[in-house]
Amino acid sequence: MIPSHIYHYTSLETLFLILEFNTFRFNRLDRMNDPFDGFSQLYCNSRMNIFSSSWTSEKRDELPMWKIYSDLKGVRIRMPIDLFNFSDNLTVSKLNKGRNYLIKSVLNKPYLIERKELANLQKNDTEYQFLTKSVYGPTKVDYVAKKSDLSKGLVKLDKKNVGFPIYEINLNLIGQKKIDYWNFEKEYRYRIFYGDAIVIAGSSPVLEDFHDNSPIITNYIDIEFKPESLEKIEIILGPESNEDTKFRIEEILKNKNVKEFKILKSKIIIN
Repeated sequence: MIPSHIYHYTSLETLFLILEFNTFRFNRLDRMNDPFDGFSQLYCNSRMNIFSSSWTSEKRDELPMWKIYSDLKGVRIRMPIDLFNFSDNLTVSKLNKGRNYLIKSVLNKPYLIERKELANLQKNDTEYQFLTKSVYGPTKVDYVAKKSDLSKGLVKLDKKNVGFPIYEINLNLIGQKKIDYWNFEKEYRYRIFYGDAIVIAGSSPVLEDFHDNSPIITNYIDIEFKPESLEKIEIILGPESNEDTKFRIEEILKNKNVKEFKILKSKIIIN
């Protein structure tokens, strides 16, 4: 089942930036707090090829989430899942035989991703630029028991093609799985794939595209969301937030002409 709304924990300072610029930041997986996020034994740079924004489906606010992502003084934002989609419809397809889905949003403009081609590992560096136009998600994160499970099924060999091996690489699996000690997050995530590719196919040179010879140098991308997504926004203030915070947020939302919103205080009590 696809949720209609999901939740994002963040600091108060980041909330003000989100509201000022109408953007959410997508970080590369190798810059996330989970050191194995996007890990693959096949691709040493797999974690650099995906950018992600992390959310949760859990309606009740949770103490560990407050502590990790806002130090108890931040906020939790409730937003509709189509906040990045500027087209008429979301594209939704089912993943495998399970209950997970691949959802594609069309962005309002292309965003730049840069990677560096190291010609001789010294001074002759050339930079390559790519414009991405799509966000995928929110996709439910699957939790696995072992590090080796993170890249299971990532590459399949087409055995029908005799004499010239063809590999199918399911990039969607990069960042879709996490080790199960993160299970408490009940995470959904939006992702941007370098090349806007979910599945690629080719011979062994295709695999080399993900190795150290051409690392991505873009660390993050600030993606604009639809302004109308702020209508009926719900913001919960952290357990240790103060009353002044509520008035500051109210003022910003009114100045942005948001007609309807809720600002609540977390019911979690800490001495």
